[in-house]
Amino acid sequence: MQAEQINTDELNRLLNPRFRKRPWYELIAGPAPAGTPLSQINARGQLTAKRVVARSVTASRVSADLRLQDGILTLSNLRGDVLGGKYLGELRGDFTGPAPMYAGQGTVLNLSLNTLAGIMRDNWAT
Repeated sequence: MQAEQINTDELNRLLNPRFRKRPWYELIAGPAPAGTPLSQINARGQLTAKRVVARSVTASRVSADLRLQDGILTLSNLRGDVLGGKYLGELRGDFTGPAPMYAGQGTVLNLSLNTLAGIMRDNWAT
């Protein structure tokens, strides 16, 4: 899958069951069913994007190995240019419950502390 831009807020609105429109009569029928359309799909492949926007952080030249299995999304070998440096790591999203849960780990090399401080709106580093 290739994309010019991926915006995590837009993905959340699309995939989070809390944002799903429901008929008015379902309000008295109980909570929305758990999971999202992602829990119905199993896929594996490569993801690339020129730009990924996650709130106030933007990454460019992003690539990852993607695996979606039983509502669990794993982005391994995740690479991208972010905060003036280079990121390498893994991100995992669990879409099996009523609210998505995320976990990740990785390394950023040559991070710009000045850029990070600007995003935090706190001039603690230059």
